[in-house]
Amino acid sequence: MSDHESPQGDRIRRLTAICDRSEPYARYRGDGVRELRPTVDGAAIRITYWLAPGRRVILLTVFGKTRMREHAEVKRAKLAQQVCQAEHEPAHQEFVGTIERGELDR
Repeated sequence: MSDHESPQGDRIRRLTAICDRSEPYARYRGDGVRELRPTVDGAAIRITYWLAPGRRVILLTVFGKTRMREHAEVKRAKLAQQVCQAEHEPAHQEFVGTIERGELDR
């Protein structure tokens, strides 16, 4: 089974398909960093990401949402984006999938 056919690859594919949506699914946090806002088992989770050139989605950090540490977590994500952009080579793995109309509404 290839990565894009695995359950984890499918979950990432579905999450990144909503990257272009706005609240409540995703939110722009500034400096090129955005966050996905899913709920997993009743807990609010934040997955920060960066839309890199070529419509690549770079996942940066994952954290459970709390009011007290959200600002620090967003700051950490912005730093991760800066490091990624400055120091890392282009990605060598790619997850590709097709989202059918209405599939995200399930």
